[in-house]
Amino acid sequence: RLNGKYTENVVLAEMPANNTAVNVVKLENGITVVNHHGFWRKTPFGDEDSIKVFKKVGEVVEPLSKEGPLVMCGDLNIIHESPAFRALDFLRDLTDENKLETTLSGVKYNGKVPCDHILVNDEIDVKSFGVIPEIVSDHLAIYAEVEAKK
Repeated sequence: RLNGKYTENVVLAEMPANNTAVNVVKLENGITVVNHHGFWRKTPFGDEDSIKVFKKVGEVVEPLSKEGPLVMCGDLNIIHESPAFRALDFLRDLTDENKLETTLSGVKYNGKVPCDHILVNDEIDVKSFGVIPEIVSDHLAIYAEVEAKK
């Protein structure tokens, strides 16, 4: 998250709201799952800070995507068309492929903003993808049933 603006090399104890977290776990079945929560900007296209942050996220995730099957998910707070999203173009964006109009539930924000994404590399078979319509938060839940290619 950002505390007002992007700042390089922050000591988290001094400014805990200014950090870029990329959570990574490797499952027993060999699939690597990555989660990232992008910082919010007024426009879903992001800004120059968005581009800087997603460049760093891409630098972390791309090598992992070459090591085996990978799924990345999260509230990225940008849409696929954002210039910042180009840092993740090595992955398939299931949100974009399935033409979701929005992932916002209307509880807090309303509008057509598909800012939540599930992305996969070429070593993942996607069996299903969808939206769960029940409101559980200010975002709709999206899901994908996936398998590692054999």
